[in-house]
Amino acid sequence: MKYLIKQCDWEITDRCNLNCLHCIINKKRKELNTKQCFFIIDILKKLGCKEINFTGGEPLTRKDFFEILRYSKNKGIIIKVFTNGILVNKQNIKNLKKFVDYLGFSIEGLEKENNKIRGSNSFRKILSAIKIAKKENINFGIYVTISRFNVHKLEEFLTFIKSLNPMNISLNEIVYRRKARKNKKKLFCRINPYKIVTLVKKIFPDQKFRKEMRCDINPKKIFLVADGKFYLCTEIFHINPSLYIGKFFPQNFKRYGLFLKTYKSLKPPFKCPYITYASNNISINLLTKDKCWMVK
Repeated sequence: MKYLIKQCDWEITDRCNLNCLHCIINKKRKELNTKQCFFIIDILKKLGCKEINFTGGEPLTRKDFFEILRYSKNKGIIIKVFTNGILVNKQNIKNLKKFVDYLGFSIEGLEKENNKIRGSNSFRKILSAIKIAKKENINFGIYVTISRFNVHKLEEFLTFIKSLNPMNISLNEIVYRRKARKNKKKLFCRINPYKIVTLVKKIFPDQKFRKEMRCDINPKKIFLVADGKFYLCTEIFHINPSLYIGKFFPQNFKRYGLFLKTYKSLKPPFKCPYITYASNNISINLLTKDKCWMVK
């Protein structure tokens, strides 16, 4: 089948059970109900979607989330869930194993550093969730935001992460929006890309890194938000939410259709706010001084 949309990153809820210092979630939006989510999954499947990455907020705060996972899985779609881990437990891990192909856990440092950002006792709960997932042989990855709280212990922290043996690791520089902007004085640290990459190479000497500095926009990959609008990437959504490429309720794919017609005529390179140093299993995502070429 010739697909139009191959992958959907779906911010299925804005709600979260934590109150992290570096959160960049936009204003709360009205969530789609269960039937509406099923309807979108049906459309995505018809358009050839192979993979849905559920994010939030915290997706597990939705009472119908396992219904949505089951429905997606029954359509033959690869499912990845990105979670803070707090709500992953021995009671629901069996269902997660049935429906989910991958779990991405966010953790911000060793116990003291993580708890300063994500809240007291969060480290213990996240680590418990990771251990439960490992016991069930569920593929998982670790996602870290570099800040003043953890940068000074990054070597020790990465060594600890290595001991957990995740499938992949993603290190990300803070983007100062919403709550992160309000807490900038607490979080801010100057990032030296050379030092960060050198440190990671020291701990993971078998990894070979390549430098990627390009726009990743592709009409076959969309970013869908809680109210049913979708964008070409998360950056566009956060900078200017009015620049959605389409929406499911009411259905309007006109902008998406126009972009499909012009996409092949676009000539790279395009400026992007991010630069990535990537290997097969590790990505280091840092900020540049450039602004997104699509947002004027």
